[in-house]
Amino acid sequence: MAQPTGLDKGLTMTQTQALTKALILALIAPSDEKATQASDLAESIAQGLDFAQVEQCKADALAMIEGA
Repeated sequence: MAQPTGLDKGLTMTQTQALTKALILALIAPSDEKATQASDLAESIAQGLDFAQVEQCKADALAMIEGA
């Protein structure tokens, strides 16, 4: 039997959580190429969020990196 993936286990995240994680990936990416990929992903996730939500995600991402 195949191992269940995160989605099979019912794990979900909000759009703002996904954006925060994508922003973190963009900031800590090991190469410019990976940073661009993560940035592009973050930009697509941010669609549909309002300005305040995006700004909060940016602040959260920076806080998580600075606190690490």
